[in-house]
Amino acid sequence: MTYSPNLQNRIVFLGNFTKTDFFRLVASQMDRRRTRVSWIVVNAQQRDILLQDYPVEDVLYLPLSTPETRTPYPVKINDLVFADRRLKHIMPKGLRYLRAIQAPIVDFLEGAVPTLVVGELTYSYEVLTFRLIQQVLPKARWVSPFLTRVPAGHFAFFADEAFSREVYLAPSDLPEANLGGEDDVDYREMNRKHIAHQGSTGFYAEKVGTFLSLKNYDPEDPTWKSNTRLDKIKKNLAWMANRLSYRRVPKSGIEAIDACKGNSVIFPLHLQPELNIDTCGRYWDNQAETILKIWRQLGPDDKLFIKEHPVAIGNRGAGWYRRLLAYPNLELLHHAAPVDKILRKIDYVFTISGTMGLEAALMGGKVLCLAPTTYDRLENVVSPTISDLRGAQDISTLYANLQADKKDGWTQQEYAEHLEQHAFIGDPEGDHIANPGSWQPHNIGLVKQAFEHVLAQLETTTS
Repeated sequence: MTYSPNLQNRIVFLGNFTKTDFFRLVASQMDRRRTRVSWIVVNAQQRDILLQDYPVEDVLYLPLSTPETRTPYPVKINDLVFADRRLKHIMPKGLRYLRAIQAPIVDFLEGAVPTLVVGELTYSYEVLTFRLIQQVLPKARWVSPFLTRVPAGHFAFFADEAFSREVYLAPSDLPEANLGGEDDVDYREMNRKHIAHQGSTGFYAEKVGTFLSLKNYDPEDPTWKSNTRLDKIKKNLAWMANRLSYRRVPKSGIEAIDACKGNSVIFPLHLQPELNIDTCGRYWDNQAETILKIWRQLGPDDKLFIKEHPVAIGNRGAGWYRRLLAYPNLELLHHAAPVDKILRKIDYVFTISGTMGLEAALMGGKVLCLAPTTYDRLENVVSPTISDLRGAQDISTLYANLQADKKDGWTQQEYAEHLEQHAFIGDPEGDHIANPGSWQPHNIGLVKQAFEHVLAQLETTTS
């Protein structure tokens, strides 16, 4: 394909399951006389679909069998494979794969025009691409677009692995928010829809259907853990057994917080595997160990509560909870306990990078956040290190000392104003279960406009 001499920039989308189809719709509206659109994918079926609309030089396919053609760059691939939800199960092969794909990624992204690379950082090939951009690709910039919790119905672009710092100011003349005629879908509503879907007949029918057909299974895809029926049986039987055994784990009601004589502390469990814990919370991703580190901060009358993420029920067996509950003053709150009521009662929220920490912070609560987050800039949020935990007298002095040492913490108003300046209207995540309206033409157009706005800024910053 011969590109127009007027070509000003390039956008490269990293494939990631249904998000690939969503971004195909966004890309179809972009002006390809001005912007070169390219793709990096790891699934053969997605490659074949993309090749119907794009030339082969704009579709980089990275199967597990990719051969190593030159010496890899000094990237911590052990760090990547350790947290990858599939490659950690085939670690020697996974390490070979992460060595091999470095050369084709760099060759594909090198060029004279400013290049915007768009991805989610869920899988190690995405994180590897991110790190290579930082090290050896001066004309390329990485962004991850994610919905903001505040304001609702908006999203921002992030350029760090923890999605903690918004980049690229939104234009001042934004259109009215209207996602295809539906009301804005906030985070809690999206979660409720996922929970309802997970317990539906259709959800189980879908699982049976994919098991029988092995639909979309690709042994060369580095993101698929279950590529055979035997793998699928093992995975789903364990999930179902865990859901059943969870019912027998003793749980406390919200009144247990009132009964606590000392400091009450909550640690909301993360869904895992999941982006917020495996990537954003890197090095805090063993939640059982993290919980015990927090438990060790308790005084004689203090109590630590953990609360399961409703979508995660089935991911952990009863034994996982019981090993933790064997420790005194550690209780499991019922997963249906209302979060807003919990936060009005609890003294401290300990989180890795969770949304409950944001909700607590916006309510003025005392939050200890272990990983970088967008809300760690708030004045009532502190970020303890292992050294801080070792040296603290108790949890009260831990928080008080860290807050006293915090410089230039933001008020809630300053935080809200910052987000508004970086918030684009629309939903870039393409979650067809939680927000089917995001696939409507109006929202696709909003997301496309946001990308074009960022590409225009990129041209000036990389020239």
